[in-house]
Formats: sequence, structure tokens, C-alpha cells
Amino acid sequence: MFLAVIISVAAIVADSRFGVFSHVRVYLSSLVSPLQYIANAPSSLLDTMSTQVQTRSDLIEQTKQQEQQLFTLRSRLLKMDHLEHENQRLRELLGSPVHNESRKMVAELLSVDSDPSAIRY
Repeated sequence: MFLAVIISVAAIVADSRFGVFSHVRVYLSSLVSPLQYIANAPSSLLDTMSTQVQTRSDLIEQTKQQEQQLFTLRSRLLKMDHLEHENQRLRELLGSPVHNESRKMVAELLSVDSDPSAIRY
């Protein structure tokens, strides 16, 4: 055992100083690479499956939220349609014309004085 440790240390020092085993390392790496891939495959597969399951559950939750939002927006649209019809009926009863072509003006606010004594009526 002691002899194996001494030989290992000598090989490590020789390789680090002189690069003696660099060609051997390349061949061993090529030989061991498929084994590393096979050993890593289950972990990689589980990671991929976990991501897929998480993504699927996120999509299901997002779909539920969007369905709820769609329901809310549809109910608001129905209410808006009802109000438009009611306004039209009230205008007909009052004989008031629709003012779609009314004149509009846009203005920019220059300043606001927060002093209450400066307010003029």
C-alpha cells in the first residue's frame, strides 16, 4: 500500500513537471467519456423530466388565471353592452342626440400652486 502511494505521488509530480502522461490522459479520457455519459444519463433525464413537469404545472396555473381573467373581462363587456343599450334607450326617450362629433381640446397643465390662500374663484 505504501509503495502504491509513493508511485502515485511520483507519477503526479512527473506529469505536472514534465507532461509525461499527457498522451495517456487523452486516450483514457476518450475511453472513459462514454461511461461518464451513461453514468450521467439518469440524472440528466430526471432533471429534464422535473423541468417538464414544473413547466406543465406552471402552464396549467397560468391557464387557470387567464380563464378567470377572461371570465371577468367577458362579464365587464356584457355590462358595458347593457349600459350602452340603456343609454341609447334613454337618449331616445329624452330625444337627445348622440354627441360623437363633439369638439375636444387637449391642454397641458403648466403649474399648480399648493398655497390655499392663492386660490381664486
